[in-house]
Amino acid sequence: MFKLSNYCLFILCNVCLSFTVFSFPILIDSTKNFNSNRDFNTDLTNIFMYDFFTSFSLLNFQNSFDNEQKNQLNFYYNGTINNTLKAKKFTYKLFLFNEYGFKHFIDSTTIKNQDAFTVRNTLQIPFLHRSLLFNIAFDIKSQLWHAYNVRQSLSGNTERYLYTDYFSPGYKIFSMGLSFITKHAINIDLGIVGGKITKIRNDNLYETRKSTILYGVERGEVKKTDFGINIAINAPMRNLKSNIAWECNAIIFALKSDVFVLNAYTFDINNAFHFLFLKHLRLSFRSQIKYDKNIQTSIYSMNTFTLGFYINNKL
Repeated sequence: MFKLSNYCLFILCNVCLSFTVFSFPILIDSTKNFNSNRDFNTDLTNIFMYDFFTSFSLLNFQNSFDNEQKNQLNFYYNGTINNTLKAKKFTYKLFLFNEYGFKHFIDSTTIKNQDAFTVRNTLQIPFLHRSLLFNIAFDIKSQLWHAYNVRQSLSGNTERYLYTDYFSPGYKIFSMGLSFITKHAINIDLGIVGGKITKIRNDNLYETRKSTILYGVERGEVKKTDFGINIAINAPMRNLKSNIAWECNAIIFALKSDVFVLNAYTFDINNAFHFLFLKHLRLSFRSQIKYDKNIQTSIYSMNTFTLGFYINNKL
């Protein structure tokens, strides 16, 4: 450790980099028709939107007052992709969200703060009305990296053990039902027929966590399938005002036997507001709310405030 003075020295480096949202339309219009007796239309439109944010901070203490002031490295990023491919007979939508964050103490351990990966595929076919569509959806939810927890061993020492890993747990949600699109392009999917597959890819979790059942999957089983209904909401980032934007995505699932039991519902909601000011600054407030009775007894929530400098601060 470098001693720069006899007093406590605090260094904070914060680098924020972001790409703002773009709409990238691709239109293919073919007027050539090899068969003059057929109305052949090859119009195809693709709208691609993405948003990325990352931050890095380094804290260094000299002659700290207490043991809580430790040299540490903090890193966080989140990225969102919304892609809509429209054809005459169908619409295909892809939603992807990934975030990761960790806190690394220079002289000890690394703590993972956030790790989430969500992919949503939706195929929609017009049904009765242009705002009401028949849909088939397939969702994937997991974390990308392993995470550890700590506990006290029989000898009284603190030990670290594997708590989660890639696709351990992992979820696949499939459904078939109806979609409703509002005038503000908010997509609401109701999966009347569907189910959820819970998978434990790393069997070592049963050993490290000393349990025979994890996330509803018994040891010796690779996965568990539950049938029920689900609701998915996807609201791409949009302006509420010239300097305020909002985005939201949510997945709600209920077993067919628990449709009328509210505390048996599983949900994962990610909601964010963005405030633009002073041309290049953006304040974002992101709230995550999760509940799964197989994991927790109460609703989990996490609120994150981030202040970033954006070269192109447009939404």
